[in-house]
Amino acid sequence: MSRSGSVYFRTRNMSRFGRTLLTSLITVVSVAVAVSLFVVWRAVDDPPRSPAGIKRLSDGIFVADDEIGFRVRPNLSVVREINGRRTAVNTGPMGERTDGSTVEDVSSVGILTFGGSQSFGSGVVYRDTFSAQLAERLGISEKNFSQPSQGTVASLLLMRRHANLLPKLYLYGLWVDHIERNVKRCVEMNSPLCLERPIVVANRNGRFVLRPPGQTQRKMDLVADWFLTYSADRDDHSIFRDIYWAGVALSTEIEKFFRDQSIAPQFKERATIHLLKEMANLAAANEGKLIVIYITGYDQPRPSVPAPRAISAAVKSAGGLFVDMTADFNRLRDQGEKIGIPGDGHLAPRSHEAIANAVIARLDSVGRK
Repeated sequence: MSRSGSVYFRTRNMSRFGRTLLTSLITVVSVAVAVSLFVVWRAVDDPPRSPAGIKRLSDGIFVADDEIGFRVRPNLSVVREINGRRTAVNTGPMGERTDGSTVEDVSSVGILTFGGSQSFGSGVVYRDTFSAQLAERLGISEKNFSQPSQGTVASLLLMRRHANLLPKLYLYGLWVDHIERNVKRCVEMNSPLCLERPIVVANRNGRFVLRPPGQTQRKMDLVADWFLTYSADRDDHSIFRDIYWAGVALSTEIEKFFRDQSIAPQFKERATIHLLKEMANLAAANEGKLIVIYITGYDQPRPSVPAPRAISAAVKSAGGLFVDMTADFNRLRDQGEKIGIPGDGHLAPRSHEAIANAVIARLDSVGRK
């Protein structure tokens, strides 16, 4: 065979080898992608559950709620410990926070409180919450229906749910992060799954509508299983479970990133204003008064700027009262006080007291009724 013929056959064989290698690589990648998609698809359908986790699902503080996604369990009595600090958490038959004593007659409620963990009083005993202090000083009773990790949407829905109690005052703790929560359906927590809460969206006509969460009980079970498995049940691991949850976490984070990036800041503010007006109108229709307490961010050297003017103006125009705590928290910090509980982050007892003082002062300025 000639020299040129030998080169031809070598080149032809190398080309055939290259095509075979490329085909093999494409096949491997395709199978890997298919398996990954299958794993993610099964995430909300058939997870690799932990037997120990399943056994302990009933011990959770939260229960599923088809309207707001999740809420604090009724008739709860637990002691939570964070960084050595022990706090009793008790709730009544409707899920309202209590001091653990006999539940009062619901016909005599003077204050209904709504909001997130700051209003719930996470990290402090019930008597130290701003709503309990306010009720004691006004000489009226109070029921606190605040729900940790929720925002304005859930607060409005719970106001509607308990409207038959007809209080004189409706308190709502508007933490600055609620403006974000009102349009972001996934709860901010270290979980590979998206535990949903209700949010505000715009329909085709540009009108605001409330979107309920989906698969509430199933996702509560899945999230609880993951938390219990990867915290308390450290021995109940396998490489398949780890790969599975890693894939689910990646899929969730990618989805949240692209969805959340598309929400304009102006929409978040307008959505919050819509919700607050609905709350004020509901309170007025029941011959009550809405008091919105703006709780600014306080984890920086100084709290952030005061509440957006559009939000405070909207509450006032709807007949509600607006209490901005930014200046008060600045003064506390200047006096050497801690706004948040060290190692916990939620409002310290002194901050709750400051809120109660500010609300009393605001009521005095307009005349108590």
